[in-house]
Amino acid sequence: MPFLKMLDQNNQSSFVEEFDRDGVSFPMDLLTPEEVEYYRNSFLEQEALLGDRVTYSSFAMLHHFFPWAHKLVMHPKILAPIKAILGPNVLVHGSTLFHKHPNDQKFVSWHQDSYNMKLNTYEYVSAWVALADSTIENGCLRVIPGTHKNLYEHYLDPTENNLLKRGTTVDVSSMEDKILDVELKAGQMSLHHVNTIHGSNANVSGIRRMGFAIRYIADTVSQSSHHHPLLIASGTDNYGHYDIQHTIPEGTLSECIEKQRIAHKAYVDALEKSRRNGK
Repeated sequence: MPFLKMLDQNNQSSFVEEFDRDGVSFPMDLLTPEEVEYYRNSFLEQEALLGDRVTYSSFAMLHHFFPWAHKLVMHPKILAPIKAILGPNVLVHGSTLFHKHPNDQKFVSWHQDSYNMKLNTYEYVSAWVALADSTIENGCLRVIPGTHKNLYEHYLDPTENNLLKRGTTVDVSSMEDKILDVELKAGQMSLHHVNTIHGSNANVSGIRRMGFAIRYIADTVSQSSHHHPLLIASGTDNYGHYDIQHTIPEGTLSECIEKQRIAHKAYVDALEKSRRNGK
């Protein structure tokens, strides 16, 4: 996988060719130590204020509500390789802060992100930004290169510690020799295609894992299932498939947390209504 300190005209074409071939690229230098400290502390401050109110949804779609997260999804050093892959018109489809405490038994089963998304096309890339070192021991992202070229059957195997509530799983027994551990230093990132089979193991170390996942799409991508409003990260939206959020989040941390809580409840209600209507 290419180690990209900087994406320029000399290596852009080879980078895109390798991503098209493998469906994954890492490690890529992204944040300075000062930026890592800023973004990590912003998350930790938010987590501390939530206290025992923390849920999985507390750290979803953060870019809509928190200035620090909005700033990160618009980071020019993230958008450069994203635009090289997707083209000039890029939308932020979603974001999630993933974290695993030391000796946390939570894991993510092997799956393709596109499963059940109901996308019309797969011009969709996820950036995984490490806010702390991400290692084999603390449950780093794992991928199977080349699997983005096909759609695989999934089955449901819900278990207590699977972070995918329905236990959505792909049988990878015939591909185990191709599994790649995406180890990153704090401040580095990886990119993977929406169809790349991936997952992660439990954290068996004494070190916490923290990473911010940002999902980008080309403006050509539509989705028949209900979704949050999107953010224009680059260029323009020429197709109008989604509602667009044009405002930049602001307010105190407590105010942002409350805005997110209200918006998430409204989203869940709308999603359930959509499912009842068969959409």
